Amino acid sequence: MLKGDWQIGACCFTALYLAYDEWRLAPMSRWPKVADCLMVGHAADNVRGILSDFRAAGLWEEAAILDEPGRLSLAEDLVCRGQVLTVFDGKYPAGWLDALGSGAPPAVWVEGRLPTAELVGVVGSRELPLEAQFFARQLGEHIVSSRRGVVSGGAWGADSLGVSGALSSFDDAAVVQILPCGLEAREGFGRRINQGCFISPFGLKAKFTGSQAMIRNRLIYSWSRQAVVVHSRLRVGGTWGGATDALRRRLGRIVVADWHDSATDALVALGGERLCLGRNWRSELDFRLKSPLVLAQPDLFGGAVVREHLGGVEESRALYALA
Repeated sequence: MLKGDWQIGACCFTALYLAYDEWRLAPMSRWPKVADCLMVGHAADNVRGILSDFRAAGLWEEAAILDEPGRLSLAEDLVCRGQVLTVFDGKYPAGWLDALGSGAPPAVWVEGRLPTAELVGVVGSRELPLEAQFFARQLGEHIVSSRRGVVSGGAWGADSLGVSGALSSFDDAAVVQILPCGLEAREGFGRRINQGCFISPFGLKAKFTGSQAMIRNRLIYSWSRQAVVVHSRLRVGGTWGGATDALRRRLGRIVVADWHDSATDALVALGGERLCLGRNWRSELDFRLKSPLVLAQPDLFGGAVVREHLGGVEESRALYALA
């Protein structure tokens, strides 16, 4: 077992919550209680002590899972190789905890270097008009040139074009792509852009599903807390669904590129900020990104305005779906 508080916690959370082969997973809804137990445990520097602390706290299922032969040793190997990111890691996105609370994923798969810069989300439709394609590339390049990074969803269209623009003149340390599938099943997601950092909360071989795409969208919006919608269709598609969901949950600032269409007007009416695409769009975008954020205020019990789980009942199951 690794020494050090964060490493012990990372190993335990990897073993409990990360989908791997046929691993049985612990109930994700209890991960804050598990984290508290690890942080205040009196004997949490060895496996026997951890299991004893868990049982004393009533976490019998978690203790039984950790006691499975070879489970913690494999988790330790994944942590040592830097293939996972857990809430115990200093690089874990603060926005996930702030916006999603206990609905944040306690552990995710990682491939590549995590960026250190402030991130801006770039999202949009897969099928784009020519002018929107040109804007998406310019947007990605401008975000990175202003010493920020890009977080996107790895899909065709606006996502991949924004990432291509970000990578056109800069190294890959400023790009994160959160996938709606497993890292080993990303056919069509980041296939042509094998640079930057890839993250997935799903099983390594998990295939794409619509519910997983919605979970991915929430992770993008809550990590960046500021995102630009390159293009959307009115009441149709994942971009519209993700943007309206983020506005309802008040996950952060959503800037909407103005194509003078009904989709733009509708998103602005719901709380998005219009970005006029004239000569000075870069200056206007910089001004908006530097403006103070108006986020959901915690309620009496410390939760956000929308307190439901990250994905709801069915999406919660999909969160750890394996191929």
